[in-house]
Amino acid sequence: MQGQTILITGFGGFVGTHLFAYLYKNYPRNTYILIQRTANTNNYVEKVLTKIYNLPSAYNQSWVNVDVVACDITNKANLERIFLKYKPDTIIHLAAQAIVGNAEELPADTVRTNVLGTMNILELVQQLNITKPCYLYYQSTDKVYGSGLQADYKTAINPVDFYGITKASAELMVRFYQKKLKHRITIIRPCNIFGYDRNTSRLIPDLILTCLSGKNPTIKKFIKTNGDPFEINYRYFPIRQFLFIEDYVKIMHTILIHSHISEINIGTPFVYSTSQVAQFIIENDHFNGLLHVTYNETTKIIEIMDQSLKERIQDFRFTIFSQALDKTIQQYYELNQLKIPNQDQE
Repeated sequence: MQGQTILITGFGGFVGTHLFAYLYKNYPRNTYILIQRTANTNNYVEKVLTKIYNLPSAYNQSWVNVDVVACDITNKANLERIFLKYKPDTIIHLAAQAIVGNAEELPADTVRTNVLGTMNILELVQQLNITKPCYLYYQSTDKVYGSGLQADYKTAINPVDFYGITKASAELMVRFYQKKLKHRITIIRPCNIFGYDRNTSRLIPDLILTCLSGKNPTIKKFIKTNGDPFEINYRYFPIRQFLFIEDYVKIMHTILIHSHISEINIGTPFVYSTSQVAQFIIENDHFNGLLHVTYNETTKIIEIMDQSLKERIQDFRFTIFSQALDKTIQQYYELNQLKIPNQDQE
């Protein structure tokens, strides 16, 4: 990977920020083109780069081989100018509207970003390949498989939420371009990635920040009924598979170096219900048993209930889930300058 020009879409987001930082630490002489949606300075990026990875600010003019470029990927003309100017060797396409609830509330915006934005990237990669070889890595999601445990490559794509539908639609386009570009594209499907995240509405950040505020975390308890008043309602919690961001960027690094296959699923050994995750967090040493989980019953289901991937990255040593949670809690505490509840009790 030395000496490459690497273009990353979705910089400023969760994965894009951590991935750039990890790659730069390993390949500081590469040229990095970081595409974020707006020109605004991003406080989250500043914290991740300077506090977690001990790098300079991304917006510091002292960088000689890093350009942060404001561009909405739905604007093909602007995107094309960037591709023609920098002629990247590797494109890592992460930009997406990736929150399930937001996708339901803003379906048109989600289609524009996840489908039309990806279409723009694919067309420009094809155009660039006419004059020089380049390779595209497209981050999809396990949500394209819909509901079910132990999905694998043979499992049919069958999304059941709007976010998954847009990512599956984009995947179909990517597969078409894989054939046109002689398989110079890899589809990557990670499970649920967690860590110090910009979007605090996701399960783990939300639970951690609630606990750090000294409040008891609340978990949705879904009630499934079939309309039969004589049948006992059946309560349950979504089951998810979890991947620590530090592990994911290491796996991505390995993929960028060694893998030019058409698709890669990234599962982990850590499959838990949302209730179990909440229990893990309140039992963490930071909270010293001062909190308990509360439950909010609902019949409104807009997300996949049970989901995991069968495939693992061979021989990869994943961070133990409880250790990854502990590190994430510590980062939220330190970077957000919050007070851990049990410290007042000592």
